[in-house]
Amino acid sequence: KDTSISKSSINFSFDCSWFSDTNGAVKYFTVIVSETDGSDALKPEQRHPFPSYTDYKQNDSIKMYQTNYFASKCAETRESSAQSFKINLGAETESLGGKCVLQQHKFCNGPLKP
Repeated sequence: KDTSISKSSINFSFDCSWFSDTNGAVKYFTVIVSETDGSDALKPEQRHPFPSYTDYKQNDSIKMYQTNYFASKCAETRESSAQSFKINLGAETESLGGKCVLQQHKFCNGPLKP
């Protein structure tokens, strides 16, 4: 019920309970966006950082990119599920890097391909 999809964006939410702090507190999140034709199970490369949205838009061989990092704040509360994040992927929101300017190779939250 917390998920909606349009031609250029996806809204979803998650909370801190999805992640383990076994190897230390989760301090930041990023969203990795990947396109596929549905015929293969594409797994992200082990790469840090991933290409930017600008790289993705300017190079057809790049099939994934990452948004900007955002603070988790999961370690600040004992009730990790109380910390919830609402993500509007593709809507150029500031929390994920804001509007994408193609001349700047920064992490941002540009419109998704239909």
